Amino acid sequence: MLDVTWGTVFRRPGGAVDELASIAEIRKDPRSRRWAVTNQADLWYQHWKASGLDPLEYVDYRELDVLRGRAGTIRLAARLTDAGQQYQPVHQPGYLGRNDAGRDFGAITLTLLGVHAGARELRIQVSGVAGSGTLVVADQAGGEASVSLEQLQGGKETALELTGLKVGETLDVHVRPAMAGGVGYVVYSQFTLVPR
Repeated sequence: MLDVTWGTVFRRPGGAVDELASIAEIRKDPRSRRWAVTNQADLWYQHWKASGLDPLEYVDYRELDVLRGRAGTIRLAARLTDAGQQYQPVHQPGYLGRNDAGRDFGAITLTLLGVHAGARELRIQVSGVAGSGTLVVADQAGGEASVSLEQLQGGKETALELTGLKVGETLDVHVRPAMAGGVGYVVYSQFTLVPR
C-alpha cells in the first residue's frame, strides 16, 4: 500500500527495502505501525503532528473503509442523540458521489449502519453541491427516496421522507449523475435519522 496523503509506505518486515506490505497485511498485524516509513518533511504531515493528531491512526482501526481509485463505499456508524441517530464522517471523506469525470475517478457511496426500523425521515446537513443528478436513499429491498441535486443548498438542511422504504439495518446513500460517468456530488457534515 502507498499512502499518498502522508507520504508513507509500509515495508514488509525482513523483506527487501522495496518490498511493501499490502493493506490486508497491515490490517492483519498489530505491529504494522512500526513498518511505516514516512516523509516527515512533508508540511501537511508536520501540521498534523504539531496539532497533536496522528496521521497513521487509521492503521489501528481494522474495520476502517479504504477507498481505491477514489471510489468505493464508506460505512458510517450512528451516534444516538435526542434528535435521532446522527452520522458524521470520522477520518473519512465528507462527500458522496463523483467529483471528477476523469476515468481514474469513481463515485463514493455511503452505507448508514445500525439504522432503527422506525426511522421516518433522513435529514442531511448540506455543505455544498456540484454537478447534476439525484441524491438517492435506498433500502435493501430496492426501494428509493430521492431529491434532485438542484434542490439542495449549501449551509441548509434537507429532509427526505422514508415512509415508502423498508427501513432495515442499513440504508445506502448515493448520487445518480444526470449523465453516465458525469459529475454529481454532495458535500455534507451530518446525516440524522429521525424516528417515528
